[in-house]
Amino acid sequence: MSVQKGKLMAASELILKRTHAGIFGTTNSGKSTLMNLLTAQDFSIVDNKAGTTADVKVTVMQFHDLGPVKLMDTAGIDEGLGLGEKKRMKTFRALRECDIVFLVIDPFRSENLGYPEGEILELSRNRQVILIFNRFTKRDSDSEFNAAVEKFRRQGRLFSAFPCFSGDLSDQTIRRKVTDFICGECSSAGAKVPLFPKGLSNCYVLMVIPMDEETPKARLLRPQSLALENLIRNYAPVVCYRPDLGAGRSSNPEISQREMRRYQDLVKHLGQGPEPLQLIITDSQAMDLIGPWTPSDIPLTTFSIMMIHQQMDGNIEPLIQGARAIDNLCDGDRVLIVEACNHDRKAEDIGTVQLPELISARTGKKIHFEWAFGREFPFEEAAQYSLAIHCGGCMVEPQKVSDRIGELMSADVPVTNYGIALTYLKSPELMEKVVAPFLR
Repeated sequence: MSVQKGKLMAASELILKRTHAGIFGTTNSGKSTLMNLLTAQDFSIVDNKAGTTADVKVTVMQFHDLGPVKLMDTAGIDEGLGLGEKKRMKTFRALRECDIVFLVIDPFRSENLGYPEGEILELSRNRQVILIFNRFTKRDSDSEFNAAVEKFRRQGRLFSAFPCFSGDLSDQTIRRKVTDFICGECSSAGAKVPLFPKGLSNCYVLMVIPMDEETPKARLLRPQSLALENLIRNYAPVVCYRPDLGAGRSSNPEISQREMRRYQDLVKHLGQGPEPLQLIITDSQAMDLIGPWTPSDIPLTTFSIMMIHQQMDGNIEPLIQGARAIDNLCDGDRVLIVEACNHDRKAEDIGTVQLPELISARTGKKIHFEWAFGREFPFEEAAQYSLAIHCGGCMVEPQKVSDRIGELMSADVPVTNYGIALTYLKSPELMEKVVAPFLR
């Protein structure tokens, strides 16, 4: 089999192109029935008792015309107080991450006709929406059902603005009809921005990969493996280099100078070929050494900035401004540090050790640091922070990263990124250098 250059899609691009679709509606409208219909399996429990779906249920499936889709079945939006209110909050959080909204409606529901559904539609602006009217085993005649649907769609302009599908969602024979309708009305939410600027091929890229007590064995970190795969697939020769951070930071000048020469000799060697060394990518925590050691004419960036640039669809200017807000922090300010992956923290952890120490040293202020790990995020308290610092987001979907950063920005909270912040704390001028490859 022959493969033409440039025809294969890099895994680093493909991984980040999953479309998020959520199923929403009132209790017992047929949301879980639709989930089971689309997946062709009994994925969600279906019962006449209201409130059967207690949490957001997630699966991943392939729609041939949309690509990979993360499909979410949510709790009813009309559940009451107590546990029901907690379910509602999770439902609305799922909605914030969706590219496509399936609003399932029982057109014969008489209580608060159109109100809960209208709330979903109001929150679904700038998203793709399909109204799905569930017929419930044809309990009514065609004319009665159609009249009920039309009555529902007259409840407000939003109900008439979106495409709609009608059918008995418990009827497995309509599965293809439903999926064809969805694919005909919706488009995928693919990554709009490549992992690297165009033109990285045929000349060396140097990946600087330090290792410490937190480094996993037998594999690279995800941003490193994504970068390596992407560069190789685009025919860029890659050299991986492990610095000795302990030696480079040694108080013994002979030891630190020897480590600096080891790095600079490699950089010089790579630059002596017919094509120049086109880019150096380093782990953010090594920037205090790699930044000053790298010649000014060689482009330099970090894995964290590479990731957040793609996750944010290329819009990193607000994160650059957010880094500058570090100098405006005052005594008692709350700073949120957000790390999307879960791992045990030890040694000189970036989020819990390095960033707090560096920020405190630079500002000289008594700052209160707080953390959000994994998939949890303090949406209700977002406006209370004076600064937020998010990791590269390599372990979560772009929709989740954009949702978090968008919430903070809408509350006028400055937001920045691990790589940008660490570089700014070393030198504001150095920060300008490491973001430059993504501002062309």
